[in-house]
Amino acid sequence: MQDSLPYRQASWGDFIADLAGAVSYFVGYWIYCRKTGKSYG
Repeated sequence: MQDSLPYRQASWGDFIADLAGAVSYFVGYWIYCRKTGKSYG
């Protein structure tokens, strides 16, 4: 994502925000799979 902004150095805040977004997506997907009884992947 940061590669599209070459003039801007990625800060720790951006990195943590990206990481939090990815983690929340996977957690939401895991909960969805548990509720629907689907297998992971």
